[in-house]
Amino acid sequence: MTACHRCGTELTWAISERNKRMPLEEANGRQEELFVLRRRARLGSPEAIAVGPALFDEETKYVYHQCPVDEGYDQAGAGIPY
Repeated sequence: MTACHRCGTELTWAISERNKRMPLEEANGRQEELFVLRRRARLGSPEAIAVGPALFDEETKYVYHQCPVDEGYDQAGAGIPY
């Protein structure tokens, strides 16, 4: 785990279903687009699998990290905020 250098939220990095790295944080009851993590066959980051809120009740669910400090922040113009 790492922490967002802007807001301090603990992040878990995963690979999306489209093979892109994505920062995730624990959902803590939030019902936005939810993900569960699965280990990949090869070494590296776990894979994030999108799930519905009623599925996988016993597993930790994650949401995509959208830093509250970065609201209105243009990643393309100022660099990567993580």
